[in-house]
Amino acid sequence: MKHQVLSKTVEGRAIELYSSARVGSFRSRVLIKAGVHGDEPEGVQLLERFLKEKYFEKFHQDAFWSILPTSNPDGVALSQRVNANGVDLNRNFPSSDWSSEIRASRYHPGPHAGSELETQNICRLVEQIRPSLIISLHNYQPMVNVNGDCGVAAEVLARLTGYPITNDMGYETPGSFGRWAWEQCKVPTITLEIEDKVGIDAIWPRFGEALVEAVNAHTEALH
Repeated sequence: MKHQVLSKTVEGRAIELYSSARVGSFRSRVLIKAGVHGDEPEGVQLLERFLKEKYFEKFHQDAFWSILPTSNPDGVALSQRVNANGVDLNRNFPSSDWSSEIRASRYHPGPHAGSELETQNICRLVEQIRPSLIISLHNYQPMVNVNGDCGVAAEVLARLTGYPITNDMGYETPGSFGRWAWEQCKVPTITLEIEDKVGIDAIWPRFGEALVEAVNAHTEALH
């Protein structure tokens, strides 16, 4: 496993990336991330446990994987949705529907699209990795939300979590990561919305196994 610090936040916290140590050309290149919203802990805890217990060793040998456990370290440290600048990162991505409208303080989109250091790091990471699939972990109403054709990976996650597949969050999300990744980068993106405030023990190891099986099914489908 390879570890690197992508950048430091405005408060000096590290944005850390873990990835496959193997090099070469891989058709299956999967990015899994969490912690865009600092008050949604289960996704962060899930990926931290995933790394600690070396579940990545269960990934298909033909998959190149990258894991970003905490996309918003300042928000996580402060247990708040927004980053240290008070910006909702999931309203800050430079998608076609980005809006400067501030609908509520917790949804502040930032002074302009892509204004935040965390957003910039994630965008740069996606452009460098060029994933074939992204899985983004959040907490809200249980669902496997898809942007683009996420194929068998979405089906596996739905089956193993018991969550429904949907392409509609049920409300507008201008400047969201999922829309940006699919529209601008053409990367199929799954937003796995874990049921809110259930605690890591309620979802581990079932969700860890679900991530492994989803990545492996995606990898097999590409061969």
